Amino acid sequence: MAFPVLHGLGGEDGAIQGFFKTLNIPYVGANLSSSIICLNKAIFNQLMTMAGIRKPKFVILNEIKSKSSLQTNQLKYPLFVKPATTGSSVGISKVKSKNQLSQAIKKANKFDPTVVIEEAVNNCREVEISVLGNSDKTYQVSLPGRVIPHNEFYDYNDKYLDGKADFELPAKLPMQKIKEIQKIALTAYKLAGCSGLARVDFLLDKNLKVYLNEINTMPGFTSISMYPKLWEISGLAYKELIAKLINLAL
Repeated sequence: MAFPVLHGLGGEDGAIQGFFKTLNIPYVGANLSSSIICLNKAIFNQLMTMAGIRKPKFVILNEIKSKSSLQTNQLKYPLFVKPATTGSSVGISKVKSKNQLSQAIKKANKFDPTVVIEEAVNNCREVEISVLGNSDKTYQVSLPGRVIPHNEFYDYNDKYLDGKADFELPAKLPMQKIKEIQKIALTAYKLAGCSGLARVDFLLDKNLKVYLNEINTMPGFTSISMYPKLWEISGLAYKELIAKLINLAL
C-alpha cells in the first residue's frame, strides 16, 4: 500500500494515482479523477459554482479567453491571480490595482497556461476543515480551525519557511456556523468524488458569510500542518488517524 505524501504536480494531479492504479497497488487518498478536479482551480471553481456552492467571484484566463478579452471590470480589487494547477500557493500574487495585473498574470503563466483570477474576500478569516472517508458509512468531518497568516496572505513562505503563522484551534465560531461549514465541506468533498482524506479550506468575510476556497486532496503532515491537528482537537489521535487512512485505502 502506498501513502503518496506528495504535493502539487505529479503528486496531487492524478499522475501518481494513475500509476498505482496501473500497478494495482492500493493507495491513500483521492483517485485519479478527483485529484485532477481538485488541483485544477479552473475546473474546481466551475464545478462548485454550478452546484450552488458559494465561491469568490472569478474569471478564467486561457487560450479561449485571451488577455485582450479579459473583462476585469466585473471584478473588484484586490484580486488573487493563480496558476490553475499548482499547490502550496506557488505562483500566486495578490494584486491591488490594474497596473499590477499584467505582471501577476506573467508570473502565474510560468507555472500554467491557464490562470484563475479571483476577487479577494477582504478582512477574511481563513478556516479549514479535515474530512475522512470513502462512503456515507465512513465519512467524518472535524472541527474547524483558523489560520492567522503572518504575511498578507497564507503564502508559501508562511506555510513552509517562516513558521510564523498562528492557529486558532478550534476556530472561535458560533456552533451554527461550524455546522454550516462542516456541511459544505462534506458536500464539496462528495461532489469532487474525494476519498480517503482531504482538507477543505474556506474564507469567511466580516459578516461570517462562507466562501469555499479549495480542496486539498493530500494535505500536509508536518509538525505545523492543520490536517492532523484538526483531528487531534476532534478526538482522533495521530496514530489512529494513520490507521484509519490505511484501512480506507485497503
